[in-house]
Amino acid sequence: MKAPPRTQGIIAAGLMAILTVSVFASLTYSGPESTLNRFHYGVATGDFSTIKSVSLQNPTSRPARELLRQIAALMADSRDYRVYRIQREGRKAVVEMLYVTRSFGPVVIPFVMQKPVDQWKVDADQTWGLAVQAPTGSG
Repeated sequence: MKAPPRTQGIIAAGLMAILTVSVFASLTYSGPESTLNRFHYGVATGDFSTIKSVSLQNPTSRPARELLRQIAALMADSRDYRVYRIQREGRKAVVEMLYVTRSFGPVVIPFVMQKPVDQWKVDADQTWGLAVQAPTGSG
């Protein structure tokens, strides 16, 4: 027995909705900004395993330790922080984070992100090099 056309339409619409939601859900956790959000979560909560899972280099290296120290201080002094701009080129991206600090006003830190295989990672060495050179204001 064949289902009525209306039932078939409802089933097709339901399947399309499930497919659409699953695609968006998978993409939500795959971009460089998502990795950077997890990095900030790790810094905010002191969750070293999260930081390690999203870092290209060992987070105990000197550049990584300095970067973590600076980001923790910015986060502690910030009323808000968020992704400001993303520049992507293949498997490399620069994600600029805007920190609205109480002490210095807006501060933009560019994070260098790499995607060596299938997951974006924070490149602490290159990011620290850019952060040391970055001006304190957003321009």
